[in-house]
Amino acid sequence: MALGLATAAPDDIDLADEIRIAIEERASMSPDALTGMEANLLFGGNETMGDPRLVDESMSTINYSEKIPNNVNLSEDRTLQRALEHWQPNYLNWWKDMGPDGSHDFDVYLRTAVSVDPAGWAHFDYVKMPDYRWGIFLNPAEAGRKIHFGEHKGEDAWQDVPGEHRANLRRIIVTQGDTEPASVEQQHHLGLTAPSMYDLRNLFQINVEEGCHLWTMVYQLHRYFGRDGREEAEALLERRSGDEENPRILEAFNEKTPDWLSFFMFPYFTDRDGKFQLCALAESGVSRVLQRTAQVMNELKTDDPARLRAAGVIDLPTIRRYLNFQFSVTIDLFRRGPVLQRHHLLQLCPQGPL
Repeated sequence: MALGLATAAPDDIDLADEIRIAIEERASMSPDALTGMEANLLFGGNETMGDPRLVDESMSTINYSEKIPNNVNLSEDRTLQRALEHWQPNYLNWWKDMGPDGSHDFDVYLRTAVSVDPAGWAHFDYVKMPDYRWGIFLNPAEAGRKIHFGEHKGEDAWQDVPGEHRANLRRIIVTQGDTEPASVEQQHHLGLTAPSMYDLRNLFQINVEEGCHLWTMVYQLHRYFGRDGREEAEALLERRSGDEENPRILEAFNEKTPDWLSFFMFPYFTDRDGKFQLCALAESGVSRVLQRTAQVMNELKTDDPARLRAAGVIDLPTIRRYLNFQFSVTIDLFRRGPVLQRHHLLQLCPQGPL
């Protein structure tokens, strides 16, 4: 490095991955742009350098005996396991600082996955939130899975990242991954003002599952993107929702969530959470607020805001104001990025483990 003979110095975690990436990126070029040696690499048969990094993701049972619970045979890839174990303490420190305020010493009745099949997600028990076993829980691999539309329609689903698509796929994963901790940060203080124990438990469940989603994104970054992925994974814990110096990527996730009506509306309209989170909000959230307001309006035969507030419900002008705000935030969120760029990603149609 000092003599200028090398432009990069991968450590033992990166070396194999950096070599594979370099070959894939060069192999994606036109043969006319390749040297003779590179052409031999491209046209000399199937490339197998990445094979030792592939793990069997067909397991459904989650191994809780490991430091990082997982169903991806993480112990068989010691390099990847070591990188994730290095990231884990930073995640736990982030949760301690930005997880639900005042919740660390309480036993909370939470769902914890014991396997990734439907029955495995129905396991509930009391656990202190800092002791919750976050990990990597992926759906079992589907043998013979194909890409169903876009430029790669009919091809086998990707089991690794094609070199020519690395930048776009990394950006997608980072942007999605950034929303997971951002949601937890936005909801940091809500547990102190929960309208019911039911709502409080749902909030905590949603928060720990946002953490599970973040772990999935971080696993993808570490496994498929080498040093760049590790740096992006570290940055996911460094940004903060609403921070002026280092905000979250999407502006919608920098908005404050100061009260429960904001929280109910945000996952309903803007941040469409995972199916288990939506089920948790099925008997909570916006619909319940609207139903209760309509019920009291019918009982009192009035839409007067003062009388409705005195009766303990949220009046229509207030609901309308919150709706207008969430509408504008949602429109801004889904309009981000050039149209041509979104069209390119739709045509690309990335499918597979990612």
